[in-house]
Amino acid sequence: MQSFTDIIARLKVKIDAKNSEKDAIIFCIKEIVGVIVSPEAITYKDSTIRITAPATLKMAIQLKQKPLMEAFAVRGIKVVSIN
Repeated sequence: MQSFTDIIARLKVKIDAKNSEKDAIIFCIKEIVGVIVSPEAITYKDSTIRITAPATLKMAIQLKQKPLMEAFAVRGIKVVSIN
């Protein structure tokens, strides 16, 4: 039987992986688009990035979608769409 600390350790690894993906996504957006998006505004699930932000910011991100996708691929983040 697994101990509680083993379960917590595995959960921590999963959470750290998700946070590092978000950090890489935020970094790419900052470098390419030139704006900082808060981690709370980004959801990454099933190769889709969802951004909760004003329409003008979303439009700026959509205009730079191709370079963003390339930057994500370099960092090993599979992204199919940005919404």
